[in-house]
This record gives sequence, structure tokens and C-alpha cells, in this order.
Amino acid sequence: MLSDSLQRPVGTITEVSPSLFTIRADANSGLAGMESITFASLDSAMSAIAKRMKGECQLSSGHG
Repeated sequence: MLSDSLQRPVGTITEVSPSLFTIRADANSGLAGMESITFASLDSAMSAIAKRMKGECQLSSGHG
């Protein structure tokens, strides 16, 4: 699950295989308009999210 800095859901990122990650944006989020895209690494997926959200993208160690 992807969430913004206020913990609102913005989409999901899925590891399809060790070298294939897919982002699926929620329609009513800051990622809206970002098509479902595949990336060769988690780092490249996170960079695309950060660019789209005009900020940074960090991994969270767990849920709440």
C-alpha cells in the first residue's frame, strides 16, 4: 500500500518478480493520472512516485 505523508491511501505497488514492480494509482489521489506502469526495480518505482508527488518516497517498516 502507498500512502502520502498524512497517511491517506494513494495506490499500491506490487512486486511481480524480483525485477518487476507495478504501481497502480488510486483515482482520487496525488498519484491520479499516473498510468499503471512497470519498473525494473523498487528504487525506480519509488523515484517515479516521488517525482509525481513532488516530494520524497520512503519505505515504511510497518503499519500503524
